[in-house]
Amino acid sequence: MTFRAEENFSAPPEVVFNVVTDPERLARWLPEQLRVADTGQRCLRVAWNDPPVRDGPSAESPEYRLVVLPEHLRVEWRPSGPDGWAGFLQVRQVATGGAQAEVCVQPCGEAADDRVSERIRRLLEETLANLRTEVADNLTAG
Repeated sequence: MTFRAEENFSAPPEVVFNVVTDPERLARWLPEQLRVADTGQRCLRVAWNDPPVRDGPSAESPEYRLVVLPEHLRVEWRPSGPDGWAGFLQVRQVATGGAQAEVCVQPCGEAADDRVSERIRRLLEETLANLRTEVADNLTAG
């Protein structure tokens, strides 16, 4: 099962991508349920403040390998272990001169649980709404 959401921006795609990949801004646009800690070597540890499934097999938060592809305005991630959420965030230019961000996630291993469907959809929508606010704040400030 794949979950997908998209959002349009009046900012240029490069501005949106710069906000996405700026480590200082990450906590401001991620949903409050997710917290990220850098573990070095392009690896992040993601923690759920309010996990979508509380009775999962492991209480440990997964680590994710990130690949940032600036030439494609794309960030991809995959869990280091068998369980978690793989996905990408892609920024594209739109014909009207702005940008569109698409985020897509797919469960791996034990994360594949039908009970989380609605919560994941809401998290994706919240993520893009937060990103929209952060991009607008970036344009206003500079």
